[in-house]
Amino acid sequence: MATLKWVWLLLLSVVQVAQSDETGRSNWIVPDGSNEKDFQQTFYNGEKVHLQWAGWASYYTDSLLDGSLKANLYVVAWEDKDADYIRPLASSWDVSGSGSYDWTVNIDNETLAKNHKYCVVFAEEGYSYSYDGYNIFSSSFLVRNRPARSRTPTPEAASSGGLQTGAKVAIGVGVAIGGLAVLSAPGFFLYRLGRQQEAGEKK
Repeated sequence: MATLKWVWLLLLSVVQVAQSDETGRSNWIVPDGSNEKDFQQTFYNGEKVHLQWAGWASYYTDSLLDGSLKANLYVVAWEDKDADYIRPLASSWDVSGSGSYDWTVNIDNETLAKNHKYCVVFAEEGYSYSYDGYNIFSSSFLVRNRPARSRTPTPEAASSGGLQTGAKVAIGVGVAIGGLAVLSAPGFFLYRLGRQQEAGEKK
C-alpha cells in the first residue's frame, strides 16, 4: 500500500509539472518563470528591466504560436480587460533561441490606478495581440510608482539644529564679553595709575 501511495504521488506531481509547463512560462528567466506563483516580483515606473528568456522548442511554438518561430513582444495588463493596456515592445523576434530585451517601465498613472498586475507576452507574428490568440505569457508581476521621498526633517535633526543655534548664540555672547574685557583693561590700568599718583602727591 505504501508503495502504491508513493507511485500515485509521483504520477500526480509529474502531471502537475507537465500541466504547469504547457504554457511555456518556465522558459522565462526575467520575469522569473521558475516560480509557479504569480505576483512574486515588483517593478517600478522608471526602472529598466532586463527581460530574458531561454527560448522555446518546436513543442511549444507549434501549440502556442501556431508553428511560427517569430513573435512580437508586448507588455499587457494581466487578465484585466478593464485596464485595456497593450503596449508593443519589439517585433519579429526569433523565439527559438535565448534572448533579452531592455524594457523601461513606463505605465501611466491612470492605468496603474485601475490595475497593478501585468505580464510580458510573445504573440503570434502577423496578428494584433489578443488574449485568446496564440501567445507565450510570462509569469505575472506588479508595477507600482516609487514612494515619494519625504523632506520633513526628523525630530533628531530638528533637535540637533536647535542645539547648534544655541551654541552659536553662546559663542557670540562669549566673544562680545571677551571683547569688552580686552577694551576695558587699558582704561582700568590708567585709572589705577592715576590713583597711585594722587596718593603720592598727598604724601
